[in-house]
Amino acid sequence: MKKIIILYSIVSLIGFNLIAQEIEIIELDAVEIIPTDELLIYSNFSKKHRENKVNAFGPGIRGKIAVVMGFLNPEKSSIQLDGLEFYFNYEWDQDSSGFYIQPVVVKEEDGMPMASYTDFPEKYLVTSKLKNSLYIDLSTKEISLSPNERVYVGIKFLENVNPKTPDIFNINAISGKILESTYILYSDGSRPQEVVGPGKHSAGLKYSVVYKLKE
Repeated sequence: MKKIIILYSIVSLIGFNLIAQEIEIIELDAVEIIPTDELLIYSNFSKKHRENKVNAFGPGIRGKIAVVMGFLNPEKSSIQLDGLEFYFNYEWDQDSSGFYIQPVVVKEEDGMPMASYTDFPEKYLVTSKLKNSLYIDLSTKEISLSPNERVYVGIKFLENVNPKTPDIFNINAISGKILESTYILYSDGSRPQEVVGPGKHSAGLKYSVVYKLKE
């Protein structure tokens, strides 16, 4: 419980200053991912984990821009990321207009996420048709991982479509035995901050990674 409270407190401080520039907007559709011999899915949760609802507040403490969690290539060969799935519990009955996010994929350096990374050029619109999960297609990004290579995946919360709606984003976390650390990334390139480490009684973001084996 202590770990999920810490995660809640840190995520609640996320803030991000949007820069006035033209950014492509992609409205996300509901997607059902069906694994095949070629399309594989890794989920960092199971029935043994407890699910927790976390409120992540928008613009607040400036500079904290994203929460990410480690993903280690589970295969003995190289893989290519095809997409990311995250889970949330947004209160659509209070505002059905939606909100914007950006996915984050960061390489590892010296045992932690790289401090400097490049944002994806698009921002993604989440609407009520998605209900409580979102899938982001990364198949065109050509993100490859070698055997035993780790990256950090997560979400950057941007803003609500309706400017009058408080910037409150609700994400799902898990608690229980967690194998990877959760970090806060900063916009100024400062050293990433580990907020929750791995352990038998830990917490972290709930996610799934869709990938393909590279030939």
